[in-house]
Amino acid sequence: MWSALTASPRSRRVVLPLSLLLNLAIILLIVLPPPYYPDRLARLKLPEIDLEGFDLWVGQTERASKECGLCDVNPGLCQELGSDNIAKAIGFSGSNIRLRRFLQKASRGDPFTVAVVGGSVSGGHGLNDLPEGPYYSPRNMHRRVFEHLCDLFPQNDRVLMEGASEGVNGFVNGAQGGKAINDELHMGIPKPYELMLRGLLDLPSQPAILSMQIFALMFGSIALGGDLHESFSQYYDIPIVSLRNVLLPQALDNVTLVQELFVNKGPIEGESLENVDLRHLSGKGHALMADLVNAYIDGQRCAMDVGDSWEEDYTLAPLPRLRLFEKYDPYATNPTLKPDCFSMDGTKHPLVPSQNEGWRPWNWKNKNYLIADQPGSSFTVPFHSSFGTVSLYYLRSSEFGLGSVSCWVDEDKELAQKAEGYWVHEFNIGQTLNVREDLQPGEHELHCELLATSADPGKGTEFRVISVMR
Repeated sequence: MWSALTASPRSRRVVLPLSLLLNLAIILLIVLPPPYYPDRLARLKLPEIDLEGFDLWVGQTERASKECGLCDVNPGLCQELGSDNIAKAIGFSGSNIRLRRFLQKASRGDPFTVAVVGGSVSGGHGLNDLPEGPYYSPRNMHRRVFEHLCDLFPQNDRVLMEGASEGVNGFVNGAQGGKAINDELHMGIPKPYELMLRGLLDLPSQPAILSMQIFALMFGSIALGGDLHESFSQYYDIPIVSLRNVLLPQALDNVTLVQELFVNKGPIEGESLENVDLRHLSGKGHALMADLVNAYIDGQRCAMDVGDSWEEDYTLAPLPRLRLFEKYDPYATNPTLKPDCFSMDGTKHPLVPSQNEGWRPWNWKNKNYLIADQPGSSFTVPFHSSFGTVSLYYLRSSEFGLGSVSCWVDEDKELAQKAEGYWVHEFNIGQTLNVREDLQPGEHELHCELLATSADPGKGTEFRVISVMR
């Protein structure tokens, strides 16, 4: 075989220039533009663009961004928090179609309802300035947002609905909807949260949802359940207004700010946090969160003025046919979800077992449970499944001597799932057990039985059920 290694000196003198010319030709082919043909653009068949309309839209958008920011509509809040901090308040904006549709309808005089989906912070835990309870406190963030909407649209009939319960995660109860989220980070949160969102967005009233991201400093990580919710907000086009983005960096460097933002349970000495409830926002924390949300709403009203879009057709697109926590399938669809939460707090759908041996309703500090403490106690709840799921929502604590239950569906006891009430964490909160996620659509029965075994060091067997969700 011939090679440069065996070629004569004369052959090598010929091969080397040819190799250099070939490499140069390849480089020129890569870097030089292709030849221009006059009819090339015509062959591409590019769609015609309404440049005049596009320029108008761009101009309106630029003007709205310059005139309708949070600092533009609320200069006082901007001065208090700083423009650089305010710039971080909008965690996700999206299209705002649902919010603008709500504002459009409210401006026409249509009645509206503001409903709250949340836990103890939404309920105003620690704002004990009214005998009616903290939820109705004028310092409560949701009450402040509601009052702001009432000031904007004083002629409308309006209702504020409480869907916040203490000791539960922010995705449980509840839709115009506001959600304040400071739950501990659990990987069990996403699926039921997404189902709740789809159920709310699919309601006939087509509500707008706005996510209010707050923060807490008492859990095992600064990251909370709301961090898992952000992907859903982006997927389902739900705005996020974040108090955490604005204030957390400063709070980490300023203990005094932490003392101001969270509920004080007693006298504060120096920089001590001993009497500071690092889970629940103070009146100041509530006020700042509400002010950010109100400024965001005012910014959308301003943008509608600038864009002259009060009469625009805000027709909503269908929900994505697949859930985010679902494997891709080119043909699968999701039916309209009509969720039920059989809750011990519920009036429309109370948790009332069809069969009950040893379980009883119990109330403690406005928290309602279905409880039992005798092993072998059992209950049955019938339900209709659309998505093939059913979940048990129950209390977890290290201090109440809580035991464990086994739950299964229909006669499939071999597929039973175990829920443990005891855990090692120092806080008490509700948690979800997904009993089944593969059920056929139709009628089913959930069965739960209190076990004799317990993870509690004191071998306590009491168990507290909050709700059954399907």
